[in-house]
Amino acid sequence: MFLGRQFLVSGAARGIGAGICRALVERGATVVGLDVTDGGDELPREVDLRRCDVTDQDGLADLMSDIGPSLAGVVCVAAVVRPGPLESLTQRHWEEVLAVNLTGPWLTMRAAFTALRAQQGSIVLISSIAGIVPFPGGGAYAPSKSGLVALARQAAVEWGPVGIRVNAVSPGSTLTPMNAAVHDDDSRSARVAATPLRRLATADDIAKTACFLLSDEARHITGQDIVVDGGFLQSTLPSPVAIAAGELS
Repeated sequence: MFLGRQFLVSGAARGIGAGICRALVERGATVVGLDVTDGGDELPREVDLRRCDVTDQDGLADLMSDIGPSLAGVVCVAAVVRPGPLESLTQRHWEEVLAVNLTGPWLTMRAAFTALRAQQGSIVLISSIAGIVPFPGGGAYAPSKSGLVALARQAAVEWGPVGIRVNAVSPGSTLTPMNAAVHDDDSRSARVAATPLRRLATADDIAKTACFLLSDEARHITGQDIVVDGGFLQSTLPSPVAIAAGELS
């Protein structure tokens, strides 16, 4: 599917980012990964992992100069979480989350723009269902992820005329080493029970969706947010019909 094409993935060292790198390599792509940490066993050895902070615009510019004009696509995964109630959240934590989760993808996209325009490339931004339905105590995470979907739509409108497609993917609970410590057995079981497909997503589920959006099979899809949550939001959100009928108290 991607033989001879080069892709850039931020947040590549583990979790969803590593899963997307694996999927791209399996489909014949050449992959440059970005992260602030070294890769572990999750990352395929074929990935060219570079240490780079997505909030460092000079570092991103240097990286793009090194990669050259052959970039076919970008996937922005890098993200941080600094939980806390809004009334006591520190400004430092608020700004850190927005810098990595929202400004970082914009800087990465901007750095890659010239190459993507030349290749008629595609961008996928990894958001979250938290951007649709926030969770209590999530700090700036939900606002940053909601903003990421808006960024995808803004870029789709502005960059579509030059042939660049931009979409978002919003995963639900996904089994990764990072969140394994967050969900104990009881909370994981409760989330599974509330999910119509009766399982949590894997990094591979998210990666397959991202690969589809990057591929020629999605050549007329842009400005969209694809939710990958096993139906969780549909099972937990009140329906408009129920609201209109006054069935909710």
